Amino acid sequence: MLPNFFILGAQKAGTTALHTYLSGHPEVFLPAWKEPDFFIEARTWQRGLGWYEELFAGAGDAPARGEASTSYTMFPFFTGVPDRLFGVVRKPRLIYLMREPIARMRSAYQHGLARGVERRPIEDALLHEARYLIPSCYAFQLEQWLPRVPRDRVLLLTAEALRHDRAATLRRVLEFLGVDPAWRPADLDQEHHVSDIKRAPRASWQSYRTVAARVPGAVPGRLRSAEARGSRLLTRPIEPGEVVVSDDLRERLAALLRPDLVRLRGYLGTDFDCWGLA
Repeated sequence: MLPNFFILGAQKAGTTALHTYLSGHPEVFLPAWKEPDFFIEARTWQRGLGWYEELFAGAGDAPARGEASTSYTMFPFFTGVPDRLFGVVRKPRLIYLMREPIARMRSAYQHGLARGVERRPIEDALLHEARYLIPSCYAFQLEQWLPRVPRDRVLLLTAEALRHDRAATLRRVLEFLGVDPAWRPADLDQEHHVSDIKRAPRASWQSYRTVAARVPGAVPGRLRSAEARGSRLLTRPIEPGEVVVSDDLRERLAALLRPDLVRLRGYLGTDFDCWGLA
């Protein structure tokens, strides 16, 4: 038993919300474990196909079986994903959610602050760190996949459509998957996984975490538990000004993104406004 559709990403673009909605459909099965990352060689690929199949053991006769791993559209940081996936799964359907790219970068930056892996000012990070920019180059990411799959088996959506026109967007997804498109989740009016990250590790606690994690037998979960119990002492508020994208920064990022956005319009149609960035 293997999946026949994949939510490829993008990170911070609504994939968790879509996963939550689809999980309730009686004809759709998704593992409770979002982001299994099976086709990432450095992550769970080495666990083997048997391990992956076990994730879908409860699918029963569900005609639509899928998973969501946003790392699948993070080329070149993770390479070879389409080759591995198409080597295992025949004729999958692919769903790719995209969010206004600068908003996605800002959200990823804020997430990095909260995890303690980012300390640079937002301008330095977004302008000089490819891990923020390249996952927002949606045409570039799509082009790693499109040579391997017919265009009618790829559904391109925007996070903004899922947020503001939820019923119609979900219907498009269900039609694409070939399941009852009239079904509606009871919580359709609820917006899932809205980012509300307000705190980041203090520098002293982050240094301790870094050292402690290298100690043999250290359990990362224990560190997170300690942080949760003493969050006010071990973490600090993320100030609103830390995550502001100034007009100047926005224009500089838009200039970097513009060639990719122009290509993206070719995939989404000439009426696509490129979020006003191109």
